[in-house]
Order: sequence, then C-alpha cells, then structure tokens
Amino acid sequence: MKRTEKQIINCFKSLNLLSRGSTMNDLAVRLNVSTRTAYRYLTVLKNAGFLFEEIGDHTYKLIQAKRDKHISISFTQQEVEYITSRITENAPAYKSIYDKLYIHSDILQLPNKVLAADFGRTIRMLDRAIRAKKRVTLVGYSSAHSNDKDNYKVEPIQLEDNYQRLYAYDLKAKKVHQYKTERIEKVELLNESQWFTQDYSDKIETDCFGWMIEDTTWDIELEMSRGAYHIIKEENPGIAQFSSELSDNRFLLQATVANLLPVTSIILRLPGEIRVIRPKVIEAEAAKRLQKLDFLEKYYTPLT
Repeated sequence: MKRTEKQIINCFKSLNLLSRGSTMNDLAVRLNVSTRTAYRYLTVLKNAGFLFEEIGDHTYKLIQAKRDKHISISFTQQEVEYITSRITENAPAYKSIYDKLYIHSDILQLPNKVLAADFGRTIRMLDRAIRAKKRVTLVGYSSAHSNDKDNYKVEPIQLEDNYQRLYAYDLKAKKVHQYKTERIEKVELLNESQWFTQDYSDKIETDCFGWMIEDTTWDIELEMSRGAYHIIKEENPGIAQFSSELSDNRFLLQATVANLLPVTSIILRLPGEIRVIRPKVIEAEAAKRLQKLDFLEKYYTPLT
C-alpha cells in the first residue's frame, strides 16, 4: 500500500473510531502510528469541518460534520477510484474531491464501506481456515499489549463477539491467544493443517471483558459512577449482565474475570470514578502500572 493510500485509510479509520470516542493513545495503537501522528489526523478532520468534543483527558468524540447548505454534489466513480489510490495537494482534482469528501452529508458511510470491505475479507479468510482446519498468518497485527506490529502464525479456533475477536493457537507462544480482528492488516491462508486445535474442541469461555478464562480467575466487585459505567459498557457490553444499579447514580459490577489488566486499565483511565471493593490486589496492580510513568516522582505529592 502506498503512503498516501495508507494516510487516507487511516483518516477514515480515525473518523470511524472517533465517532464512538477514543483516547489519542488508543487511536495511535490501533493505527500503528505515533501519538503525534494520531493528533495530526484529528487536526486534519477538524480543519475539514468535523466537530469533536473532549469527553476526557486526551479523549475525543465526533459530534457532527459541518455542512454548507449550498453544496449538493456527490462522488463520481472516477473520483472514488482516485481517492482510494492517492491524493495530494497538487493533484488536479484535489480541491473538488476535498470539498466533496468532507462536506457531503453521506461522508460517514464512505469510511464504513471501505473498512467493511477490508474487514469482510479478513473474516471470510479466517472462517475458511476454521472450517478447513488450516493454519494462517496474521499479517501486520498491531498488538496493544506488546505495543508492536508483527506477523503471527496461528491455528484459528473460533470467532466471537460479532466477529470482533479471534481465538487462535499461537504456534510460537504455544498457547491460545485472543486477537482483535480489526487490528489484522491481512490474513494469509497457509497450506498447512492444524495440529493443536483438537485440544480446544470445547467452546472457549470468556469473561465480561472478552478475555479467555483459563486456570486462574478473580472475583471482582467495583462501584462506579453512572458516567463511568456507560463509558465502560459501550466498549465492553458484557458487563451489563453482571451490573446492578445502586442509589445516587452509582453502579455495582460483580463478575469473575480472567485477568486484572482490563480492570486496572479502566480504573486508571477514569480516576476517582471507580471504587474497588474487592479484591484489594487490584489497587496494588494499578499502583504498579502508575509507577512505570517516568515522570511520576516529578509531579506526585502524597495527599494529606
């Protein structure tokens, strides 16, 4: 993929992710770019007329698109093909395409179609491999855990969460891992049969955050504000069945989780909005993650 093509696709992806709300760090990880580049995409969208609100610390969400009533134009097939190949400021049709791309009322449908086509190819290839019991290579997978982009040779087992998650046996790690399908750049089907998936014939069980439940689990109880609850539920719908509403606009989450990492992540993301009831080890794990900040000692003063 050419650099200009990738930039266009990344702008579409940014618009799609920001329509639901996203931190700049998460946007950078999902696009496999630097945080500075993620902010640059946000600036491009703002300059194009899209309006965003800051819903949290370095967290933005799309409000609406700016429209000029006197413009009533639509894309031609030639212009759509031109957009998907390249676009530069000195291109002959740049101004015309730029105006149509960002002012047309159906703009949000275009990135969704582009992303859906690419996403559909990924899902079809994975489904084919699962049915045929074949191995695949996940090309250009962006891992939020390792903060790296790499290729993974796996034996796909099953797709879950409306095709958003793939569970597969990682041949290098020699264990089952979870992969976010939207982070897969491309899937290559290999002419190699699966050897290990027969050991995972039973349905994989996951917790409310989508993590695969294995030997070790934690029973958690978190009390959170109404705002925090809805932010978390939008990203992790599974918490709804384990939550109950309390008085004073508070919610209680009682669940069994496979890993404390997503739990500490939401606590650190929404400081002061979530109270840990049990287990208290969650507080210690969150504190350990805070200590990794190299500037913590410079600004931190103990509360009296």
